[in-house]
Amino acid sequence: MVTDHVSPNVTAARAWSGRRGVWWLTVVLLALPGPVGCALLETERYHEEYVVTNLTVILMDEKSLQRKWKEIARKPPSKRVSISVGPDQTMNVDSTVRGFFDFSTNTIYCPKLNFEVCGHELFHALIGRFHPE
Repeated sequence: MVTDHVSPNVTAARAWSGRRGVWWLTVVLLALPGPVGCALLETERYHEEYVVTNLTVILMDEKSLQRKWKEIARKPPSKRVSISVGPDQTMNVDSTVRGFFDFSTNTIYCPKLNFEVCGHELFHALIGRFHPE
């Protein structure tokens, strides 16, 4: 039979550690409702409604989509882009068209089941251009 013998010093240390943990928990719980509660009260409510007429969505594989981009935009589907990664630091990355919205024909071109890309292009149909070309 194994018994767990704890000396009085260890018991006192555990009690102090437990009280210190309770103290920190109390501080956190008292401080947290202010910022969190205020943030919840300050959420901006909105209701926007868009009606998109004559919208066409064409689902294409990646290579066909890039050929279509080149045909419509008269630009290559891939390019080298410099992005800022910190103060005075940039990184070059390859950027490839994954989907696009043709404003002249009101048509979304995107890959099937890629909700991120298709949703992004849908927002172009709804609110127009929102990032630099």
